Amino acid sequence: MRRYLVPAGLCGALAALIYIYARRVEPRWLDVQRLTLRVPDLPHGLDGLRLAHLTDLHVTRDGPPGVLARALEAIEQAQPELVVLTGDIVDRGQDADVAAEALAPLGSWTTFAVFGNHDYSAGPRYVDRMVSLLLARGIRPLRNEAVPYARRGSTLWIVGLDYPWRGRDEMAALAAVPPGARPRLLLTHSAEQVERLPASSVDLALAGHTHGGQIYVPVLTRAFLRRKFGGYSSGCYRVNGNPIYINRGLGSLGIEARFLRRPEVTVITLRPGDGPSVLRRHRPGDDHPRGG
Repeated sequence: MRRYLVPAGLCGALAALIYIYARRVEPRWLDVQRLTLRVPDLPHGLDGLRLAHLTDLHVTRDGPPGVLARALEAIEQAQPELVVLTGDIVDRGQDADVAAEALAPLGSWTTFAVFGNHDYSAGPRYVDRMVSLLLARGIRPLRNEAVPYARRGSTLWIVGLDYPWRGRDEMAALAAVPPGARPRLLLTHSAEQVERLPASSVDLALAGHTHGGQIYVPVLTRAFLRRKFGGYSSGCYRVNGNPIYINRGLGSLGIEARFLRRPEVTVITLRPGDGPSVLRRHRPGDDHPRGG
């Protein structure tokens, strides 16, 4: 009997350490992903444009996730020109006022946001209220809209898809972009919406929703992602010629816990490239536009 006690005790201690790590350490351990988007025929005025991507904060009445303060510090250090949020800003729609106040620092940048399924959990009237609260803090929500972002005589088209609600045709937003106008940045909460896009119609789509699975358990997490999120996890994908990046988000679903799926801020720099638009890991020199 004694020979079984030591292994059992070690297993118990390991389980306790994993629990403490997943609950107290990883949810506050921010991962800053730095990527470069290589865009064919990128207008000179957009060369070196840097943007920061946040998603899935799941703010509650008790406040935002503890890691948000570190995320805002990381954005301050990165000094992007654009900040984008791709949904699930709140855990429930009634907490819109708490979320808007927590996100007020983002008004220092040009910031766009789209909404996700949790934002709509209490109904569209709460999203309407969140729109007003965000606008008052300098954050521009996009609800099936396309807007131009001008920089040094060049234009980046930003398309924001609202979360599908009661059969609305959110894809009409892409048709608002002038024919042939590139590059195009698409903001959506769920990568599954990108499956409906025409082939090679955007240069980058940014999404969240999956949390990367949030708690990684071999085999089980993959099966969960396949059943609930169409098999998407986090990182880079290409669907019908459209490159997608899925951010793991900042907040948590259910209890605040993460395991091998750290909360994330993504910083992306636009640079000229050949062939189709492609994302890759950031390398020294990617921050400096050609020609100064």
